[in-house]
Amino acid sequence: LQRALSSANSRDEGNIRRTICLSLSKMYKLHGKYETAIHYMEMAINSRASASVEEVINALISLAWLHILNSQPAKAIEFLNILLESTSVLNCSVRRGVVYNMIAISMRKMRNVKEALKSYVAAVLISLNSEKILNQAIAHANFGFLCLWSKTSQLSEHLLLKSVHLFFESQSLHSDENLIQVLIMLGHHYIEQELQENGIFCYECALLIALKANLIQSQVQVTQLLCQFYSSIQPNEAQCIVYNEFLLYLARKLANKELEGHVLQNTSQLYLNLGTERAFRSALEYTKQSLRIFIDLKKKEEEASAWLQAGKIYYILGKNELVDVYIQVAQEAAMNTERLEFAMKILEAAGDVFFNGSEAREKAISFYRDQALPLALKSKNMKVELRLCNKLAELLLQVNIHSEALKYAQTALMLSMTLGDALNERVAYHRLATVHHSLGQCEMAEHFYLKALSLCSHPMEFDEETLYYLKVYCQLGDITFYDLKDPRDAESYYHFALAAAMDLGSKKSQLKICTRLATIYHNFLVDREMSLYYYQKARKFAAELNIRRLNLSPDEFYTSTTVKTSKSFS
Repeated sequence: LQRALSSANSRDEGNIRRTICLSLSKMYKLHGKYETAIHYMEMAINSRASASVEEVINALISLAWLHILNSQPAKAIEFLNILLESTSVLNCSVRRGVVYNMIAISMRKMRNVKEALKSYVAAVLISLNSEKILNQAIAHANFGFLCLWSKTSQLSEHLLLKSVHLFFESQSLHSDENLIQVLIMLGHHYIEQELQENGIFCYECALLIALKANLIQSQVQVTQLLCQFYSSIQPNEAQCIVYNEFLLYLARKLANKELEGHVLQNTSQLYLNLGTERAFRSALEYTKQSLRIFIDLKKKEEEASAWLQAGKIYYILGKNELVDVYIQVAQEAAMNTERLEFAMKILEAAGDVFFNGSEAREKAISFYRDQALPLALKSKNMKVELRLCNKLAELLLQVNIHSEALKYAQTALMLSMTLGDALNERVAYHRLATVHHSLGQCEMAEHFYLKALSLCSHPMEFDEETLYYLKVYCQLGDITFYDLKDPRDAESYYHFALAAAMDLGSKKSQLKICTRLATIYHNFLVDREMSLYYYQKARKFAAELNIRRLNLSPDEFYTSTTVKTSKSFS
């Protein structure tokens, strides 16, 4: 077309030049190149061609629409106001309605709701007077979009439903795309109003219309919305897989390799979530297909993610000889992107493969400490640094490298305080207490456990918080009783733990705590009345739990918790 245009220019053939410019403008518009489309439309309008008044009017309307698409609503309004003064437009109700609709759209984009409302009302009235059902449907839809945008939900719902009815009544072959868009907006409105059934009905109707009309791009759009709905709004893995498989079919039909690669990745993750060996193998196959596509497209970030996903699946399948190979290639691909944040994300995710697994968890340490953490420090990303320090402290504690675990736990505390992250600050205090306890530094452990408790919400709102109180106060009781040999402080901590156990209604926990209190009062505080009271309570819980013997011997309990792990409370 551009070569033909050059030839027409050299021969000064105005009519041919105008036709070619209109075609070029249309082509660039279809590809979203609106600036270039505007250039060729202006060339067509300004060409010395013998165009009729109708052709000039249509070209100006198209030019105004291109300016709207190019986010230049003010420029569009200049042309549209000129058109409204034209006799050709004033005498044609269809053109006048189109112009008012476009003015309203432009005004809405400029956030001038009042003027947009005036123009939409004018467009609706014109369409009603013309008795053309399709025009009425479009006018009602645009008016509904304005109401939806300005958060007047009841009116917008009424207008959009009216528009849908009018579209169905019109039975126009050219209205399907518009009807699909109205159904999508109506579905989105219903979902925002938490009317999921209505919303999914609108989406499914839109898909059926797109299928019947063979509108593949519309099928892709609606199927993506259905995938999102069943993925995050109303999770249903089976339905999500069905729609992803169909989206994969559409991507291949369109020969859209990038879309195909992303759909393959999403489908792989869905199969991975199913948790069966057969599903894992399906996930692996989809991941390998996406990997081949991203390598061909030279999409380095997607390629790195696919290598890592394959390594993760091999880890789950127990193919240890392949795990390191795939993760190594993922690391190299991530580093080749030269994007620090992305490389850091992949390196942390590589560590997470082992951290979240049950085998070789210690392998995560090198990924976090030696690779991801230096990048977090380099990029000054304190949130990632905090997350990595938390993971390292947990792992190093697990493998009994206590001194290094202490270092990362202290760094995590400092970072959480700097970020003002109260939850992570509490986690850091708790982990510091655990590390100090493991090192036999029981006074420090007691101090940090109390600091962690001081950051808990008061009063407690959820059972999880009460359970945390129970566990920590029991731990404090164990430390002061077994390690610090202070039965008086232990008594106080166990009383707090007992209150939490009673709040939870946990008979098993109450049994254990009452037994310990009975032991303390009988053998150490020498208070026989209190000892008998807690012994009887313990006997009652033991009978309800069908436990026959209780041991109140001090030798059973009075040993160090740093030597043996304290009993768990549930």
